[in-house]
Amino acid sequence: KEMEITMAKIENIKSDELKRTIIDMQVDEGMMYYGFFSMYFNFVEKNDLSACAGVTIKNRQFFFYYNSELITKQVEKDGVNFLKFLVIHECQHILLSHIQRTGDRNHKISNVAQDMVINNMIKDNQKFYFDDFFYLKNDYEQLGWKYNDFDGLEMYEDVYEHIIRNMPDQDDGQGEGKDGQGDGKDRSE
Repeated sequence: KEMEITMAKIENIKSDELKRTIIDMQVDEGMMYYGFFSMYFNFVEKNDLSACAGVTIKNRQFFFYYNSELITKQVEKDGVNFLKFLVIHECQHILLSHIQRTGDRNHKISNVAQDMVINNMIKDNQKFYFDDFFYLKNDYEQLGWKYNDFDGLEMYEDVYEHIIRNMPDQDDGQGEGKDGQGDGKDRSE
């Protein structure tokens, strides 16, 4: 009966790419653990997500929310390895208890720190998962940090504290605006 329930969960996935990837992972020796672990998720299509996927825990159940449209675009760009990476990544959020460990910390910064730990762990172990690994740009790189800036920081809490200590001062946007000297043209390119 349990196998029927988990197969029904997979059959209910509306994204054909995601469904096929999870099934393929169950027979791939290097991915089998994640393929079978993902069967514990309740998959929910949520096309208003700003990311391809996210996980949470409600009433002692795991939920895997996914945006089919973004997944399709990302697979077209990066191939099926992106989906394998995504499934492993989301499983790791659960396995590392990131949801419970976030506590009262800033959610956005916590997610950046957690993603950094997970993505670096996957990158460091890519030979076990992928024949042809692609590179996924991390949020922390968009903030101007490099992978080496976090050497030796493997725990999410340590990375979070590193980010907090090294964040540039942020204006809360509530101050008085001042007239500038520019002509209003964007010169960032």
